[in-house]
Amino acid sequence: MTQTSLVSVDGVVLAAGYSRRMGTEKAMLAAVPGEVLWRRQWRILGEAGIERRWLSVRPDQAWVPADVPVVHDGIPEAGPLGGILAAGAAGGGTHLIALAVDLPSLPALWVQTLLTEAKPGRGAAGRWSDGTYEPLAALYPRAWLEAWRAALGGTARPPGLQALLREQDQRGRLSVISLDPTHASWFRNLNTPADVRS
Repeated sequence: MTQTSLVSVDGVVLAAGYSRRMGTEKAMLAAVPGEVLWRRQWRILGEAGIERRWLSVRPDQAWVPADVPVVHDGIPEAGPLGGILAAGAAGGGTHLIALAVDLPSLPALWVQTLLTEAKPGRGAAGRWSDGTYEPLAALYPRAWLEAWRAALGGTARPPGLQALLREQDQRGRLSVISLDPTHASWFRNLNTPADVRS
């Protein structure tokens, strides 16, 4: 999606996790009747006008439709960062919005809010009052991703996204969106069968 002549935004749905605590593939859980979680996140990105999208998955996830563009982690054991970096490498946009597959209540409004913060060289993320960020529903400049990929390619244990975002925040390169208890349901993720039941 083009914001200005200088900014364009791609998207990635992060669905490569092993879902061990859930005991089944989280991406295929029903968000609402007739729509599974990965399809919901894919739709939200599309409705925001993000045309170029990827699904971050493992090669063994056979449920992925053949017509959906995918990326595979290029850095082993990097967690969600691996999928974000892979999508950044695949895309041509100046920015990338990453959405975790297991945020069933995250509204399209949040994606639209991130898009309004898309400016050259700047990312955007929500931050709670305790200083923690929401890195799996955030906007990343491609320049960050290229620098991280180059720096972390030989790293046995890459740093977490919290540390990487904090560094960019301290450098004044991150647009911080303050989060409060009214946002808590948006970022409730599904990790266990009990989370689904509740």
